[in-house]
Amino acid sequence: MSLHKVKTILIGDGTAIPAGASAVNTTNVATGDIAVVGKNALTLTAGNTVSDSDGIYIFQGQADGNLKRSPLIPARKVTSFQSEPYTAATRCVRSIGYDRKAATGSIEVNVDTIYEFSINFKNNKFLWSERPLKFRLPFTSSASATQSTIATQIVNAINNHTSLKTQIVAIKVGDGTGVMGLTGATNFGVEITGKTLTQFNTNYSEEKVSFEVFTDNQVGFGDTTTTSISERSFGSGTYLQVYNEENFNFGYDGVLNRTKWPIPTLVYAASSTLTATTIVPTATMVTLEDKITFSATVSGMLAAGDFITINGNAFEIKYFIDTTHAIATDVNATGGTLTTQAVTKKVGYDMINIEFSNPSLSDGSGILNDNSQAVTIAVPAGIAASAYTVNSVQGDDLLSLLNPYMNSVGFASVTL
Repeated sequence: MSLHKVKTILIGDGTAIPAGASAVNTTNVATGDIAVVGKNALTLTAGNTVSDSDGIYIFQGQADGNLKRSPLIPARKVTSFQSEPYTAATRCVRSIGYDRKAATGSIEVNVDTIYEFSINFKNNKFLWSERPLKFRLPFTSSASATQSTIATQIVNAINNHTSLKTQIVAIKVGDGTGVMGLTGATNFGVEITGKTLTQFNTNYSEEKVSFEVFTDNQVGFGDTTTTSISERSFGSGTYLQVYNEENFNFGYDGVLNRTKWPIPTLVYAASSTLTATTIVPTATMVTLEDKITFSATVSGMLAAGDFITINGNAFEIKYFIDTTHAIATDVNATGGTLTTQAVTKKVGYDMINIEFSNPSLSDGSGILNDNSQAVTIAVPAGIAASAYTVNSVQGDDLLSLLNPYMNSVGFASVTL
């Protein structure tokens, strides 16, 4: 039995769904609109159930003025009705020596000694390859070595390596004050972070860096600590995920070969301009520093991987030290301290997924084929200038239509 599902993705822009019992046309379903439509070709009204229509369609208004339509979703053949709220993707972060998140750790110092560490990548080394990359990096400490000089050597070994520097970046940190905690530090360390990789638009899958760091305790490193600060995750409802799904699903619309003439013109609805929502606490950042200090706890408001703006400057949260301090992937390079600045959180897409079977009878043989299909609806996980906890109008409208309808065929309500 084949587990392959023919899929359709409909992507909205967050605006209100057309009013119930409206005709389906490009006037009522404009660009970015999502419409839930019964078999009578009229949009559903909140509270409609299977008794009002034993099947539904999902429509999307496109930028080229056309309407995109899902296959018929036969209510009594639905096998799954689920939602997936937006969750930010996170980066892989490792440390050698001092760990800023745990506020502990050190590098063992041995003068004029060979040090060796290794970095093992767990992600594929390139397209279609399943062989991981492994690097061993030796260096010799100086006759006057300190934790600081050894940390510098580790940073240089990584950032000057032809292959490593394309996937990871290393910075020197300490337990002192000032930029990266280097002023007056007693213990030093190296923080290693996965970079953003260039994505292939014909691969249909996302590549993210994942790696492990090991120090050889038989030579110079001895009891030097290595820690995992953050693990790689793909998140849910990110722009790349929604774009890749839309890009792949063009194949179900007949776009099977993009090299033949005429070259098809594809209309994408996935937007890389993420919706910005506001949070209450303000933020402060020192020039050339990657630490963000919030005026109050942001627990439940922000998470590792979130994209935020501070006074119009974009940052990605790498990880949290505590509920009021975060480390960003980039430093504040504005040329001045950002003090008590407003913070906006950028969000991707909330998704609703409906899986169902669409039986068809093979001509001549009389064999019934149970075709597995799926429809995904993606809507922005918030609306501009609103609190971070508020769904987009489109999301709430979808829930008001789909929950009662799916309740009528035995599925529990979902939330975004």
